[in-house]
Amino acid sequence: MLYIIIFIAFAVLLSLRPSKNTQKIVVFFFITFFAFLVGFRDRIGADFISYVEIYKLSPKLSLDNIFDWSTYENEFLFSFLGSLLKTLGFESPILYFIILSLLTSIFLQKAITRFRFNHILYAWFIYYCVFFLNFQFNTVKHGLMASIVWLAFSYIEEGNKMKFFKIIIIGSLFHLSCLVFLPFYWLLKININKKSITIITIVIAFSVVIPFIIPLLDTILLYLPSNVISKIINYYLHDYYLGVDSSNKSLFSFGLIIYTILVFIIYFRKKDLEKQIYSFNIFYNSLLISVTIGFVFASVGIFVERISGVLNLSLLFLIPIALKNLSRNKQLIGLYFIIVLTYGFLLLNTNMNKQDKYQVKQFLPYKTVI
Repeated sequence: MLYIIIFIAFAVLLSLRPSKNTQKIVVFFFITFFAFLVGFRDRIGADFISYVEIYKLSPKLSLDNIFDWSTYENEFLFSFLGSLLKTLGFESPILYFIILSLLTSIFLQKAITRFRFNHILYAWFIYYCVFFLNFQFNTVKHGLMASIVWLAFSYIEEGNKMKFFKIIIIGSLFHLSCLVFLPFYWLLKININKKSITIITIVIAFSVVIPFIIPLLDTILLYLPSNVISKIINYYLHDYYLGVDSSNKSLFSFGLIIYTILVFIIYFRKKDLEKQIYSFNIFYNSLLISVTIGFVFASVGIFVERISGVLNLSLLFLIPIALKNLSRNKQLIGLYFIIVLTYGFLLLNTNMNKQDKYQVKQFLPYKTVI
């Protein structure tokens, strides 16, 4: 019921069409509320126990171990945060979860602001319905990484390569997978034209069958040197599935089909939107690459989920853009608003009812440690 109340609050606020400054104030309250919601939860999310265990095993810092790299079992900044809080006397992971949630939200809001995006509340509504439960209740470290990556993306349009790389490197100290997004500085700047969209369409058409015949990622790994990136790919390709039913590896979803349709619909208004929307190509290329990865590597579901999950944050921008710009008939805005609310509710309902490997709902009912 709590999740639905938050959804209704978003819907009411969106219907009032608040000013940009009012939206920022409202988002500040939502970010704070989300942090406490995450911090005071009890056994919410399939990965909750894992993160609690990571925190419990975090060693307290001292002059003897603070400069010893072996002290930190996970990525440096991620491990250091847990150890620092333990050293300060916080034995409960409540503050740990609150800080991670705040960092995730603050980095994301910073990215939204830097993209000069006016529909801030719409962006957070999409984030809440589509990403919040997974990114801040479940795959916490991955959610933080996704926000950091998008903050880095916000420097691409202005050509600030040094800032982009610095943020990605710092982000890798929270989650090593950040390094996978280094090439995206160039990939997201590509201008998609008729020729490239035709090639991508052909690739997508063939990829429905190809991944199950030719192990593409395995083939790529043969030619990659043994380094950090190859280890990340190998983990999501093989190690993650140890003890997991192989039928769970594939990831064709209804969402992928919807996003594919959205990519092609937006393409026909691409030239106009490029002129109107700052960093439009960053948003569009992100979703296009996500969809392409989704089809080409569909046989390796978790790999697709981890990479596409980050790129799909482009929906925070593209869905409001579609709502406001795809129709010149202002009388249809109300209808589009209802469609977006329906889309948000369906995704939120799907996420709320997700089950873990024991067929237990991960997020329902919401329970607190208080």
